[in-house]
Amino acid sequence: MDIISALKKIEDPRQQGKIDYSLVNILFISICAIFNSAETWEDIAMYAKYREKWLSKYIDMSPGIPSSYTFRRVFGLISPDEISQLTQDIISKFFTSQKQHICIDGKSMRGNKSKAKGIRPVQIVSAWSGTLGISLSEVSVNKKSNEITAIPLLLDLLDICGSTISIDAMGTQKEIAEKIVDKNAHYVLALKGNKGKFFDTVKSYMQEHGQTPQDLKSDYFDESHGRFVRRRYFAVDIPDHIQEIHEFKNLKSIIVTENISMRSADAPVTSEWRYFITDHDKSEALIPDYVRGHWVLKTSYTGNLMFIWVMIKIRS
Repeated sequence: MDIISALKKIEDPRQQGKIDYSLVNILFISICAIFNSAETWEDIAMYAKYREKWLSKYIDMSPGIPSSYTFRRVFGLISPDEISQLTQDIISKFFTSQKQHICIDGKSMRGNKSKAKGIRPVQIVSAWSGTLGISLSEVSVNKKSNEITAIPLLLDLLDICGSTISIDAMGTQKEIAEKIVDKNAHYVLALKGNKGKFFDTVKSYMQEHGQTPQDLKSDYFDESHGRFVRRRYFAVDIPDHIQEIHEFKNLKSIIVTENISMRSADAPVTSEWRYFITDHDKSEALIPDYVRGHWVLKTSYTGNLMFIWVMIKIRS
């Protein structure tokens, strides 16, 4: 399957006999434009104008270049389910890789809220490949609390065999961990106070026993958001008394990170601790990368793959 063949599977919703530009052209131009940072309908039309010669190597550009209005109107007619399936087909064919780091996170997408129309911000749960630098799939939910039910649906859409899945504390559920393991993948799950006694027990143990030199995985300095930060990562085996109370399949290790930071020489030094659980052995060399990589995603990901931005904009 090539991309053009995949595009031909999308049913054209327009009335035959009144079509100036083929659906394949409109879709192909849009995909290429969005991969080149297009953010508006005007951007897509402008991209087609300046890249017409290159585009003509793959599609017939003799009918000319669609206007920005044409792009918007056509996308408003296409079924979102078909767009979602197209995205999956292309990614599964051209962008799959074993042993990826896949970050799952929910965000409210900007620019689609309308009080006048009674439209709430769209909440998107995304699976982002930190390894490949692309979004693998997205599921929309009505509100943030529905992320828990959306994550299993997202996992069902993906081939995660051999990969490591990192998720925020809301997704730290025994059912989600079990699904990840059953699909022959690994998990790194954030642990916070919503886990009650389990969290308190882990925190107490790590503060007393989990910060020894032999458990240190990484220790380095960087400058981040105007701060000078020291980052330390520790990993330990699950002790017996915690092994007896947890509910997570194949749980093997606890991870704790300490961020020591200050904004200037005369500013106070602050320290922040975060806790995670994983089915990786504590000897896994990439543990710091999984934790840090997920946090980088949370602060920088804007959902820039293919049609997700475009389809949301239609609602605004």
